[in-house]
Amino acid sequence: MKLGIAVISGFTETERKSCGLDTIQRDLAELYKPAAQVEVYDLRSWKADMKGLASLMKRDGITHTVIIAYSHGAGYASPLLSRYLDEHNISVKSALLCDPVYRPQWLPRWTIAQLLSIRSLIPKSAVIKFPANVQSIKGVRQVQNIPRAHPVIIEGREKSWEVSLIDRPSINHSCIDEAPEFRNLVFNNIAKILKP
Repeated sequence: MKLGIAVISGFTETERKSCGLDTIQRDLAELYKPAAQVEVYDLRSWKADMKGLASLMKRDGITHTVIIAYSHGAGYASPLLSRYLDEHNISVKSALLCDPVYRPQWLPRWTIAQLLSIRSLIPKSAVIKFPANVQSIKGVRQVQNIPRAHPVIIEGREKSWEVSLIDRPSINHSCIDEAPEFRNLVFNNIAKILKP
């Protein structure tokens, strides 16, 4: 098994601003640098070319993946990447999501188009659907402000995602990816996947 780890940022995060996912990606890359059977890919924006990333993983010989994502990266880009990985027969061992926010797949990725995505601000107004090549989905969510996590399912399965609520006034949507609970979820799950 060769594992690829994809890390996808949210709507407001950019290369100019460090965020919780940036730190997680750097720490994973440092931790697994010597591991020949693990490839930690650079942090990608939620608007990045997911079809291209899936093709790159195929060329790199990746057989399984873990997707770590936040906000629109979790609610828009992750299901899209999962579908493209499925076309290459690459399974997703786990999608580890942080406060995933729905965004319609048909909506252009232009920032101005966000005005048409009003459902992203209404909790429970939409369901985020992942394809069947995803084995498990785990995550964290918050209730301090909007946007906040939308329900997540794997197509064809009754059980939804395993989600933990972080209910502290200091944790809202803009900083939940820096919460220790999310970091622990990521590192513990990857360690379990890689355990011989």
